[in-house]
Amino acid sequence: AARESGDRLAAGDASVLFPEGTTSDGLRVLPFRSALIGAAREAVGRGDRPVMIQPFAVVYLRRGGLPIGRGAMAEIAWTGDEDLVPHLLGILNGGPIDAELRFGAPRAFDAATDRKALSRDLEQEVRRLMKGRPLSSPSLPDDGAVTVTPPSGGGPGARARGGKC
Repeated sequence: AARESGDRLAAGDASVLFPEGTTSDGLRVLPFRSALIGAAREAVGRGDRPVMIQPFAVVYLRRGGLPIGRGAMAEIAWTGDEDLVPHLLGILNGGPIDAELRFGAPRAFDAATDRKALSRDLEQEVRRLMKGRPLSSPSLPDDGAVTVTPPSGGGPGARARGGKC
């Protein structure tokens, strides 16, 4: 899998990686698995430029207009023991979810990068993003969609289209 992802990264394609390597209850960040950054190592071996890695966090704020607590988070989070389709049906039938995509500063990964040190750095950044103060609530257009723009320096392709789920 790392080789195929590395090929895509070397070709300039973007990729999303969840480096915890598993699912959780959504209340905490699990330790990152540095081996999952192997795709970046593969891409660097095929090209002459570094691969940019942009940490981000998906933070669920409200469901049905109410703040999300432990109970609601348990309904939203998908754990590995749960079948995906029934979970998605529960999400779709459970009311709108307000979420933020929070972006950290991108990191360059090249042949000299220590994969384990970078993994620890990215994990700490995602933990910081999860605990960060929520952005001000944007007013949503009629279609319920909002464009989220990361802080300056977010790099190319760092825009995400999001909104109510």
